[in-house]
Amino acid sequence: MNCSDSVQPGHEKRISMSHAILVGLAGALLSGAALAKPDSNREPPQARIPFANSGGISGWQSAGRSAILLEGIGRKWYRAEVMGYCPDLDTVTGIGFETNTNGDFDSFSNLIVRGRRCPLRSLVQTDPPARKAKKVKG
Repeated sequence: MNCSDSVQPGHEKRISMSHAILVGLAGALLSGAALAKPDSNREPPQARIPFANSGGISGWQSAGRSAILLEGIGRKWYRAEVMGYCPDLDTVTGIGFETNTNGDFDSFSNLIVRGRRCPLRSLVQTDPPARKAKKVKG
């Protein structure tokens, strides 16, 4: 006896329909699992350096034309990226920090480079740099 001989008329549709529903549910579950995975491209949370206006930033180091690394309280390091290009950021020997009203330095603050205001795009915590940072003169 052949398997197809034992199938009653109309039953093929029900099997196909059940199969389609199961395949659809499996696809939905798999896509849901993919959505639940952490996104490795997501940017780290924005940080802030407390008391930046009174010794909260103890050192800094250039990280190119659009970013610097800052050493904060407790030897924590931060990467500050400016919006666009900040002239002389990669070669300047002195820098100013324009903080917010409570004295913290955050992603809404500005760097002052040779008299020019360079607004930040982001400020995130990072690993310490390999080289020695320049000390902030206070």
